[in-house]
Amino acid sequence: MKKILTLATAFVAAATLSGGAVAADKVKLELGGFSKWFVVGAWNSNSYQRTMDRSFNNVDVKGQSDITFSGSTKLDNGLDVGVFTAMRAGTNTGIGGGDQNNIIDRAYLYAASGYGKVIMGVLQNGAHLLHVQAPESIGQWGEDGLLTNNEILQRPSGILNQLVGYTTIKNGRLGVLGINGNGINSTSILPGQDGSKVEGITYVAPTLYGLTIAGSYIPNDNKNVRGMVLTELAIRDMFAVGANYTNKFGDLGVKVSFGWARAAFGKNWGGPSIGGISVSSQDHQNVNFFNTGLNLSYAGFTLGGSFRWNVHDVRSGGFGAGTFILETSPTLGYSLNGHAWDAGLMYAAGPWAASVSYYGSRIDGMSRTNYGKKEEVTFVQASAMYDLGPGVSLQGLVGYGDYKASTSAGADNPGNGARLGGDQNKGWTAMTGVAVQF
Repeated sequence: MKKILTLATAFVAAATLSGGAVAADKVKLELGGFSKWFVVGAWNSNSYQRTMDRSFNNVDVKGQSDITFSGSTKLDNGLDVGVFTAMRAGTNTGIGGGDQNNIIDRAYLYAASGYGKVIMGVLQNGAHLLHVQAPESIGQWGEDGLLTNNEILQRPSGILNQLVGYTTIKNGRLGVLGINGNGINSTSILPGQDGSKVEGITYVAPTLYGLTIAGSYIPNDNKNVRGMVLTELAIRDMFAVGANYTNKFGDLGVKVSFGWARAAFGKNWGGPSIGGISVSSQDHQNVNFFNTGLNLSYAGFTLGGSFRWNVHDVRSGGFGAGTFILETSPTLGYSLNGHAWDAGLMYAAGPWAASVSYYGSRIDGMSRTNYGKKEEVTFVQASAMYDLGPGVSLQGLVGYGDYKASTSAGADNPGNGARLGGDQNKGWTAMTGVAVQF
């Protein structure tokens, strides 16, 4: 609580800098945003479909629209005060379908001066905002991509889908640690179920000689939740710091980033049970995230990539420090140690842009209790776009994805370490569509 009060006080101090100034005009909002939709073809693994006794359609329409409302005003003391809200509708914008797919994606206010910018509300953390990853021509990469955000190919329902066989992990928050869910498909640091867009406070320092630094504090990973949050059900007390250096040396453009974050999760006390389920004093865990990225651009080409690694705080108790309580089964060991990387090459000239990109990740998961198998994801995709006119472009993508879980949703064969049909799914996709910016 002391940390929260300190940050809130800093925000108020920034907003009242130089005394009681009054703005000449109220904030006037402006509309913006985009809409992009694709006709998608997808072909899941036949062996996975047979094992799971499921079948998936090969053609669909997917995409999303963002409508943004933004505005700012300058106070008499020179302080800029502004607001931003984004409403999103479309694929992967909510949980449960129906009207829940129409949500407020980001919403925050800020105060900015020559001393920097303080932002409070729902948005990405500072390490995420400044991160540099592999170049991609149509914005379909990492947590923003239809393929790379698990919207095209079916994930195996092992740990990759936050399940152990049929048993749900009790705390339900492994996905927000940047390991599973969205996070296993990105080198960004993603501490929230909504792509890291959660309530917090961020400070962005003024850019100096191409260097920008940002830091964030996030009380917990829940978004738009009334009342207090149960600590055993949330990521909490997350600190994130990011740095980005952007400059040009003649015709060579350089972008490089570094990021670090630390988050706690699970209960912060030891007790005999919770909800009738026995618990361990080791449930309180910490994870550190580190990432870096580099892009080099020259004569229309951009070459780059990024890397992220996670360090699970394994304290006394060895691997037991990485355990979680399952709703209907005994405690099983789960390690969040791992790494992810991507690389890409993009070329843009006139109305054209095209790119090829690769992503891979490898997380320990339940490898020690599942014959050495780890959580693995691989994506390869080629994408291109052509500008038809101001704000209108024709876009297309061809991609391949491969998921390997450390646990199987189908029958397992103990002791042989082999992956069966329920552990792995892979397949191809091709899509084409139109994007409109406004």
